[in-house]
Amino acid sequence: MRFVCDHDVDAAVATTLRRLGHDAWTAANAGLSAASDDELNVVGKHVCKHVWLRCSEMDAAELVEDRISELDAALNIHKDVWVRLSSDGLALSFAWK
Repeated sequence: MRFVCDHDVDAAVATTLRRLGHDAWTAANAGLSAASDDELNVVGKHVCKHVWLRCSEMDAAELVEDRISELDAALNIHKDVWVRLSSDGLALSFAWK
């Protein structure tokens, strides 16, 4: 699966996703460091499914690694989805918040 990580995502999350076999890049990797979130969302929609992954806990990369199978399953079923990832699991929503 391919992930485009915007400015709010810790670079360690992209590194973890790559280590787990996914194609993941950050805005900085793509030369889009100055791009706004709206501009990145347009890029993301053309490249992949549109997912808003929210993980406000400090160990976001570890949480992604621990929950990658659940995340994969959710993303294989849903196109545009809001995912809140926490130590309790995944919470899905289909209304952008």
